[in-house]
Amino acid sequence: MKLKSIGFAVVLGLGVMAATLPSTTQAQDAATKFGRGIASCALGWLELPGNIYDEGTKNGWVMGATVGFGKGIGMVVVRTLVGVWDLVTFPIPAPDEYNSILKPDYPWGYFTGEGEVTVPATTAAPVR
Repeated sequence: MKLKSIGFAVVLGLGVMAATLPSTTQAQDAATKFGRGIASCALGWLELPGNIYDEGTKNGWVMGATVGFGKGIGMVVVRTLVGVWDLVTFPIPAPDEYNSILKPDYPWGYFTGEGEVTVPATTAAPVR
């Protein structure tokens, strides 16, 4: 039992270290895919607040609390399953040179600027 815990901690630590290697603009490799899989499996739940934040920033906080919540619930499952896919297939350069299936690449990407969050331009007239 204790050996399993140590093994899990080692694998998790290696995954986190691998996740901090190249950014999304650099070449991806098997270690990055493995780390992304560990992160997605362990932190897939970050899709819930991430989608609330993303939708709220784009369309207002009422939409974030409703639509973002719904998207987040669904994406928790998707992110976790994609994490399992990345873990199982990390030695295989698919899809296209180890690139991520999801954007942002990591579950915390919504909060670090890697997500597709865009703030809409204001329609108010400029102050003179």
